[in-house]
Amino acid sequence: MSKKLSVDWGHFATILLILGWTIWYYFDARSTSKDTENLLILGPVALLTLILGTITLFQSLYSARLPEQLRPERLTRGELGRVVTLIGSFVLFVFSLPTLGFDGAGAIYICVSMALFGERRPWVLIIFPLVSMGILMTLFQLLVPYDVPAILMPNF
Repeated sequence: MSKKLSVDWGHFATILLILGWTIWYYFDARSTSKDTENLLILGPVALLTLILGTITLFQSLYSARLPEQLRPERLTRGELGRVVTLIGSFVLFVFSLPTLGFDGAGAIYICVSMALFGERRPWVLIIFPLVSMGILMTLFQLLVPYDVPAILMPNF
């Protein structure tokens, strides 16, 4: 019985990229501080990511041998376009943080994401992002000891 490789290259490359980034991030954080308190969450999360990612990586090497229900679905051009647009809007979110603040950029990103994936009611597209960011900014104020850049809630 031969185990012929049938590689799903897109899946393989994506998982390999995630695993490489996880290893780099862990060692970068560890080189900055080896304090157990700083690595308490990062260590187990990195380990779990590496274990699950390695399993997934091997699955992508034998994709033709997987049962039909476990094979990844192919994206249509429309779905791929939405995913690429969502990634682009996240990049814009990150670059707009210094000017719009976390709350402003976050509210716009949530609104764009919801519209991109089918929400059409204007009141939901306005109210939900604002309420979400209000809750997040309040939680940030309670949890983090430093100021979070904000434009809609400047007292934070």
